[in-house]
Amino acid sequence: MRLLIDSERRLLLPLRLVVYVVTVLAAAAVVTFGIVGSGVATSIVVLATGAVFATTMLVTYLFRRYLDRRPWRGIGIARPGRGELIGLAAGFVVGVTAIAVWFGIEVAVGWAEVTGWSVTARGVSTAAVTVVVGVLLVLLRAAVEEVAFRGYVFANLAERMPVPMAALVGAGIFALLHLFGGVTSIGYFVAGMAEFVLLACLLTAARITTGSLWAAIGIHGGWNWAQDYLLGVGTATEPDGGDALLHLRLTGPGWAVGGTGNVDAGLLNFVALAVVTVGVLLLARRRASGGERRVSPTWLTGNRS
Repeated sequence: MRLLIDSERRLLLPLRLVVYVVTVLAAAAVVTFGIVGSGVATSIVVLATGAVFATTMLVTYLFRRYLDRRPWRGIGIARPGRGELIGLAAGFVVGVTAIAVWFGIEVAVGWAEVTGWSVTARGVSTAAVTVVVGVLLVLLRAAVEEVAFRGYVFANLAERMPVPMAALVGAGIFALLHLFGGVTSIGYFVAGMAEFVLLACLLTAARITTGSLWAAIGIHGGWNWAQDYLLGVGTATEPDGGDALLHLRLTGPGWAVGGTGNVDAGLLNFVALAVVTVGVLLLARRRASGGERRVSPTWLTGNRS
């Protein structure tokens, strides 16, 4: 047992993180299967997604309270007030804007072509409901990942290593889990790792800069919503255009727009992430130079010491 327990009589950090991630994934799978098994109607999907969020919050609270023995505030998802909701909305706008620029460049240079939109195939009301409900779905899914990775995983790592190193290690874990089982080539693995690591670093920077997860949830949700429900950048390789309002056909080189089924691995996606990340880091620097609250291990992780 001494090989598994640290000086505070807690599970060692690597083991604690493995147990947490496996528990969250298993709980999410059980809840999703139990609810979605009864149908795939929009209301069922929304219910299942909300249940996964609630389950993730519960699992995270129990781990934080009984395994970490640390305050909940270290997760960064306190009850939302005016500032948190503004951060959520601002982050959402940032995510949507980045994808809109990505979309605009692809269409302007002839790397993507708009072939239709979902109104034609589904009707106005169905298409509108899909796009609007998509906002709720992406925000709930983003909240699950942010609580798990920029919340629990990052808070635990930041107790044991400098914040930049904790961000990189957490980003690596996040990237590997997103690529697990979906790697089709070594090139896609490298490109995918770079993309997801940069995305995770962006979201971690947003968490550190604002002092909570709300802006990160907004960026994450806005990014996914614009890709998958509005502009079709993320669903361009799906035959029916997926749930996106606009349907695209990619005509540009794979290195720029991503290969078949791998639109996230294109250079434009990487550049969009890099630009937004630089913007968040510049904001963090400006706030720090203006004397606003700086990051400290105690504030960031909720450590009792």
